[in-house]
Amino acid sequence: MKPQDIVVRPATQEDAPLIHDITQEAFTTYSQVIGRPVAALTEDVEDVKRDIREKQVYIASAGGEVLGTARVYAVGRAAHFCRFGVRTAVRGGGIGGALLKRVEQWAREHGLEAIVLYTASTNLSLMRFYYGKGFYVHSTDSSPGYIRALLIKPLNGREWQPQPGDLQ
Repeated sequence: MKPQDIVVRPATQEDAPLIHDITQEAFTTYSQVIGRPVAALTEDVEDVKRDIREKQVYIASAGGEVLGTARVYAVGRAAHFCRFGVRTAVRGGGIGGALLKRVEQWAREHGLEAIVLYTASTNLSLMRFYYGKGFYVHSTDSSPGYIRALLIKPLNGREWQPQPGDLQ
């Protein structure tokens, strides 16, 4: 897949069923990697519709087919990147990178200083993906029942430390 073939746009309420389907597919795999269920698997289409109203939700498509999704919202000085998923069949084809590029653009447009996210530290494919996109591990914790890493991508090119109010 060529980068110019990928279109990233804001999601609409009509996209909610597709977003739900992609999220379920992606987080089923994520859950298998970490060996336990995760909260994303409990959401339904109405939860997705609520996020479309309350957060910025993007979808990525190629050839008219929706292949990936991501959500982002601001907290303090940070853009929180979440519910990121790409169809299994097209992983490694640039969909995830295109979504992340659009999220970074959104964060800059909103004057934010960094993108933050949590992911399982044992999910090596995701860790490699995020490292390749300029993220670094800030810290880890096991509050969700598995070891997850807080990853940060500063938007100013240097190390960024969260302050109270930047994280949830």
